[in-house]
Amino acid sequence: MVPTSLTMKIRNDTFLQFDSGPRDHRLIIFSSPEQLKILKETEEILIDGTFKVTPVIFTQLYTIPGVYQNCVFPLVFALLSDKQQ
Repeated sequence: MVPTSLTMKIRNDTFLQFDSGPRDHRLIIFSSPEQLKILKETEEILIDGTFKVTPVIFTQLYTIPGVYQNCVFPLVFALLSDKQQ
């Protein structure tokens, strides 16, 4: 499991939104309450999956940026442990 000290942002907002736990098909999702609010109001959602940029126990970093007020903001970050290219 992720230590509690690593699940919060500087302003004590929850940043860790989901952790499937230590198993073969692990998924961890990060996003702040502010980012989730923007996600609900975004005009367009983009998706990017990137391999080989993650810690050893993961295989893919999945990011979800969104277009909000004509700017692109990174909104959700997910680490996947059992994703194939």
